[in-house]
Parts: sequence; C-alpha cells; structure tokens
Amino acid sequence: MPKAKIDYSNERQGALGGTYRRRLDDAFRALDAINVGKLPPEVAFVFYFLACVKIAKVMVGISRGRPGRGTVFSNMKWHCSDVIRAAKHIRCGALVSDDDIKNIFAGERVTLFSANAIRNRLVHDFGPTHVIEARTHGPRLIKAMQRFLECRTPIISILDGRPEAAKV
Repeated sequence: MPKAKIDYSNERQGALGGTYRRRLDDAFRALDAINVGKLPPEVAFVFYFLACVKIAKVMVGISRGRPGRGTVFSNMKWHCSDVIRAAKHIRCGALVSDDDIKNIFAGERVTLFSANAIRNRLVHDFGPTHVIEARTHGPRLIKAMQRFLECRTPIISILDGRPEAAKV
C-alpha cells in the first residue's frame, strides 16, 4: 500500500501556537486515503468517529486557547459538553446541532447508542452484537458525523485569523 503524501505547507505557527491545521487536514486526508465513502457502514462508522474525535480535540483546544502540539494536545481531557461549547465558540452552530454532537460524543450513561458508546463497546468488548449495533445505528450516526466534520471551514477561518469568516 503506497504511503499517503503529506504536505506540511499549511502548518500554522505563531500566536495560535501549533499544529491544529495539520491535525485538521490529516483527519480529512485519512478519510480520503481509505476512501471512506466506499466502506460498509459499520466500518465507515469507526473511521468517521476517529476523524470526529480528532476534530473535536482541535475545536476544544482552540476554544481553550491551548497549543496544538505535543503532549498538550495528546493528553487533552474533554467531554461532550466541552465540544458543544467549542462548536459555539467556533461558530459551527448552523452546521451541526447540539443533538448531533450528543449523538456522536455522549457516553453510555446518556445514551446507549451514541457513536462514542458503540465505539467503546466495539473496541473493549468486540463481538457480533456490537458489530450489528454499528451496522444498525451507523447510517444515522454517520450523517451526524458528516455534519460535524463540516465544521472544518469555520475552524480554518479561526486558524487563518479570520474569525469573522467563521460565521455560517
């Protein structure tokens, strides 16, 4: 399998302090590299969720004013409510709803069938029941995750120093 070519020319430095743009772009490059749209829903579900987690961390980091490099990013702790606040800060409200974010990131205590809850069961208790859950709920959750990933444009506007362009 050929290695994906990574172009670091969009690397952001300076006041925003880090590599949020590269992390953002890498998530979308990864989805393109595996041709996520051609995958069965239970497989696409996992890859979309991984991309959403990365984008959520970028959003939360930006809204907290944290640098995007190194262990600060890798060890960042966040919850669904942090992503909802970050989406408002980044002005993604017209693209993704609070309910979409909850359907993606809420824990099992909130709903058994959020993307996060299903992913946790797939990873920590892999078996046919959880694969069927991903297949059954995947299409609905994939739509929410695709809407969440549309926050890319407002995030880029923030990273490029044009927060007014983030208004959607």
